[in-house]
Amino acid sequence: MLISFEPPDISAEIIYKDTFKDTINTQVKNEVHDTLLQKKQKLDLARLKEKKVLSALELNKLTDILYNFSYTSTKSYKGLLIAESDGYRCYEPRNGIVFLDENGLIAEYIEICFECHRRRDSSEKMNIGKFCTEKYDLIRKYFRNNGIKYGTTKLTE
Repeated sequence: MLISFEPPDISAEIIYKDTFKDTINTQVKNEVHDTLLQKKQKLDLARLKEKKVLSALELNKLTDILYNFSYTSTKSYKGLLIAESDGYRCYEPRNGIVFLDENGLIAEYIEICFECHRRRDSSEKMNIGKFCTEKYDLIRKYFRNNGIKYGTTKLTE
């Protein structure tokens, strides 16, 4: 399934109380991340903006992009390899590829931020190789061609 979703609000005010002294309330901004994609959890459909369940043919096209396109796949490749530490640091994922098991629970997933060209894979089983600018662009176009618009628009579009 291809999905789009709002990035979570990762800041929240947390009040710490010191029980050894007089009650002191200190408000601290902490990162709290209510993860949408988590293995062996039910996918919260209410939090999705868009979703597309893929047919077998559509899944074949997606796996072709994921597994058969890489920066070392052809001699004529002219894209830029994106290292894990390169790119912008926003990482506000808005898109994902989700694989559900027979019980409707998340078996595996790939969480993607097309803006900063970073991703998070659910496990090493999702070994889909190195990503480059063209691979991100192919996946982004694949999302758009399957009706997933949110999070896939380039800033220049």
